[in-house]
Order: sequence, then C-alpha cells, then structure tokens
Amino acid sequence: SPHDYFGCEIARLGGDYTLQLPVENIEETERYRIYRDTNGATRKEISEGDDWTPHYLAYGIESRQDWQRLKGRAAYNESRLPASCLAAYQRARQRQQFVAFSAHACFHPTWQKIGMVKLFCAMLEDPDWIADMFSAHTDLIIGLYEGMRAQGMEFDGAFIADDLAYREAPMISPQLYHDL
Repeated sequence: SPHDYFGCEIARLGGDYTLQLPVENIEETERYRIYRDTNGATRKEISEGDDWTPHYLAYGIESRQDWQRLKGRAAYNESRLPASCLAAYQRARQRQQFVAFSAHACFHPTWQKIGMVKLFCAMLEDPDWIADMFSAHTDLIIGLYEGMRAQGMEFDGAFIADDLAYREAPMISPQLYHDL
C-alpha cells in the first residue's frame, strides 16, 4: 500500500457511517454504471479512465419525513467496524505507528445523504432538521469510537475532518456550522 511503501508514521482507523442500505445496480454498460449506494443515493460512475468524479443523480433522503424513516439506520452497530480493523490496529502497533481514530464530521456525510443544495437550503430554512442529522451523526462517531475501544484499541489521537471549503473560503459560515 502507499502507506507501507512511503513509510507513513500514522495509521488512521475508522468505520462505516453510511445508512448501510443495500447497494443496488440499476444499469451497467461497458462505459458506465448507475447504482444506488449505501446512503440510498443514485450515482453514475464511468467505468474507464481515472479522471471521472462520480455523479449524483438523486439522493436517498429528499425530505424530513425520509430522514425520520431512515434515522434509525444511522445508529451504531458492530457491523460498522470493518472486519480488518483490529488486525490493522495490531499491525500499526507492531510498527510503532501513531494510531488515530479517524472520521468525517457532520457536513460531508450529511450532504451525501441529502445533496448539497438541499443541505444549504435546510441549514437556513429548517435548521432543526439539519441539527438532528448532525446530532445523529455525532452519536454515530462516538459509537464507532467506543466500539473500537471495546475491542481493545487505544488511540494516540483523533483525526476528525470535514469538507467545508474550497480554495478561497468556507462554503458556509463557521458560526452557522457551530450553531448546527
């Protein structure tokens, strides 16, 4: 792996924070694949070349009612920890690496469930809904951390990232993010 090849000193370990819906192929040709992902989003991926960004055609959550129906799927369960996680932890310890608990914070995983436009609008028009989604995701991250600790994993630090900006500035105000 690149981490082994370049001698990376940090091992980042995390889990699955999708809605764990079954993946469903909708259409597949030699050139592309359209499928429903583990968040219920319909996506299109080009099969050839490596310069294609997957395209979202629809999202699994279109409304607050959809969220209420699917919210229970955002809870922690042991299947969210990869089977290889404990072995990866043990390898990292043998190599004397810095072991970090790793997860995405709330913004990125939420837009993957409802779409960026809907997220931006709801942050202003229905902030209680988004705060509920962020809260459920936060509880899931805590559950992942506690689940890994229950398996005997100890961490030297945490890497909790979120994709909130592009080149010039954040996409939303830091205060709005903080409030939600």
